[in-house]
Amino acid sequence: MLLFLNVYLNFMKTFSLIKIIYILFFLNFLFIQNTSSQEAKIEYVKKITISDGLAHNGISSVLEDSNGFIWVGTYQGLNKYDGVYLTTYKNTLDLNILTSNRVRALKEDSKGNLWIGTDEGLTIYNSITERFSKIYSNKFSNKENNGPIIRDILINKKGGLIFCLTESNGVLVFDENFLLKEKLFTSKGFKETKFVNAIELENKNILFSTNEGLFLYDLSKINKIVSPQIKESSSIIKLEENIFLIATEQGVSLIKRNKENQFILERKLLENYVFNSIKLDINNTLWLGTSTEGVIQIENFNNYLESNFSKPIKYKIFTDNLDILRISSIICSANNNIWVSTFNEGLYQFNISKNAFKTYKRKPSSTYGISNTRNNFITKYDNNRVLISNISGDLGLFNTDTDKFEKLPFSISKSTKVDALFVDKQKNIWFKKIGSDELYVVKKEQKTVQRISHPSLKNADKQIFRSFSQDRDGNIWIATNVEVFKLTLNKNNDVLNIDALTSNLEFKNRKINTIRTVYVDPLKDIIWIGTGQGFFRLENDKNTLIQDAPINSYIQDQTKENAISSDFVTSIIRLPNEELWISTENGGICKVIENDSNLQFIPFTEKLGLSNNAAKNILFD
Repeated sequence: MLLFLNVYLNFMKTFSLIKIIYILFFLNFLFIQNTSSQEAKIEYVKKITISDGLAHNGISSVLEDSNGFIWVGTYQGLNKYDGVYLTTYKNTLDLNILTSNRVRALKEDSKGNLWIGTDEGLTIYNSITERFSKIYSNKFSNKENNGPIIRDILINKKGGLIFCLTESNGVLVFDENFLLKEKLFTSKGFKETKFVNAIELENKNILFSTNEGLFLYDLSKINKIVSPQIKESSSIIKLEENIFLIATEQGVSLIKRNKENQFILERKLLENYVFNSIKLDINNTLWLGTSTEGVIQIENFNNYLESNFSKPIKYKIFTDNLDILRISSIICSANNNIWVSTFNEGLYQFNISKNAFKTYKRKPSSTYGISNTRNNFITKYDNNRVLISNISGDLGLFNTDTDKFEKLPFSISKSTKVDALFVDKQKNIWFKKIGSDELYVVKKEQKTVQRISHPSLKNADKQIFRSFSQDRDGNIWIATNVEVFKLTLNKNNDVLNIDALTSNLEFKNRKINTIRTVYVDPLKDIIWIGTGQGFFRLENDKNTLIQDAPINSYIQDQTKENAISSDFVTSIIRLPNEELWISTENGGICKVIENDSNLQFIPFTEKLGLSNNAAKNILFD
């Protein structure tokens, strides 16, 4: 009997162990299934803590002001962040500037004043005088020792009023001159009410989020929105005129307002989470801040709404690998950064800008396009298409509207390898083949290629073509590494003659082997040439050959005042305000002051803040 009992007990222990292993396996399986619906980790750009100069790791609020500064309200003072440095403002033994160091809310009014809500009342920061003024506190008004705790501030744009939301002290209404106009929600029935967030609706109406539900204020009467389903709310955003999202202790709720001004609960999401902040960014990504479990992110939230919730919701979770991450607020800045503040880990910065760059090359199955992305020339063909050539000699026509390569507008053999490429103002296409000393042109609306041969092009097969430009007479200027060609055209775009720069007497005893660019001046009959041996000005007279054209050269000379800062000129541009500028390889950029052929150069270099004196190009926006 004893033997049987021992065997039975051992069996039951083994069976229990098997059951435990099975249960653990099953729970692990459920965990894997649950997390599989969540996507990759959310990466932050920067984390700012007390070690970086933050006044405290406990943050209550964040604001980007009209000057681009990020203001951070903490439990030990206020910080201003300029992208590099943190400045701290707080009360000390020698300084008393805030009603309290426990900052709760931050807002900027239309005059640029910063409204600072604290645990002891309201302070104003004047951004012009950079001075703080204590505006309101219970200590000033009724001699109470504490409060009011200001949890949020709403700048009422339509009514010109400022609403300060408090805990247990109702809502304080100020005008733009900081004068207290009235107090709302101050009867006995609101003593336990915590007003935590508000948004402005049409007709000056305001919707308040509180620990007791939603309150609608229409400047004439106060309505508590009676709904047994909406018992509390910590944050609210408006998706459309009558559709709102609310962060609650039991997930996020979608509510709609009907014609009778009733707010109806439509749906709840993620009910297992306690949310306290909510933000929808420009990419339609919903950011939800939780009380302990970090940030939840739902991408394409508008698409989810439009599908009428027919698709399973997918979301990402950000916890920074911490056991507890308590979110306090979420804002989106002007430069597409999301700033997430926390009660225990400082401030996180996320960049939500979509990658503006896309890569395109010919697919193996495609007839059109280019084989690689190492391009030599890109030139505009029409309003939505560009011609592209690469180092392999491929030629492609790319449509920027459809993001696809198209059939070339002319006939060319597959064996033809294009070296250089240009479309002129008349829509003629000019190009050179690799290893050829001839040019080719496809005239506007024609399909065939014409070959151009000329003695001046001798040895062009060994030259590197760098730049094209066209003057007001329609002539084409081409810069190679060792030469500048002028193609003189008639009204039919036929080439009458080709001149070479080196035929000019200026270069009889002077060799140039590092030409970078040729630039036709849009304002004057001048051709500017940038080289590694100086900057050149050529007078462009249609009746004068290059060999007879007056040329002036400008080189670096440290003994002369306002001489060019470098002999190596990389680009030239005339701005809409008629200023002439050049970039150089070793001397930064220069503004060119013109007095006929006498030029003065005003350099802008590393000494004045340029990141590097090796400037490759200049564009104006």
